[in-house]
Amino acid sequence: MTNVDKIEQLIQRAKLAHMSNAKWRKLFKICGEYSQSIGGIMWKFVGCDTLINCTICVTDCLLDEERFADYFPNPYAKLNEIEWIFIPYKYSDPNSDPKRPLPLLENNLTALIEHLEKYCKFPITNTENGIKIIGYEW
Repeated sequence: MTNVDKIEQLIQRAKLAHMSNAKWRKLFKICGEYSQSIGGIMWKFVGCDTLINCTICVTDCLLDEERFADYFPNPYAKLNEIEWIFIPYKYSDPNSDPKRPLPLLENNLTALIEHLEKYCKFPITNTENGIKIIGYEW
């Protein structure tokens, strides 16, 4: 059994799928049009234990209607493989390092949610440290 087959089996076992390919593309487009910077984003893909730190403005990374090209956030992954995307309230400055620590940066999640809700009702869950846009419920 290939890795693709394993991922498809996992997806079929999901209790509920909240996002379609079209909805993911719409989210990426809307976030790309957002006037403020959105940072510290973590992506979780079905069948992958590693969290991926990547921007949510990935419209240019799409190969076609259903998959990413050979670069971020996950080369050649299908959009239906996105389990969730996490956007934190606070995150580390990308230019910070142990010898030169910089203050944490903040996402204005209230304004971001209001912006998203103007266009579509996304499956957003509040967490202690930020918000998750949920692809699947297990």
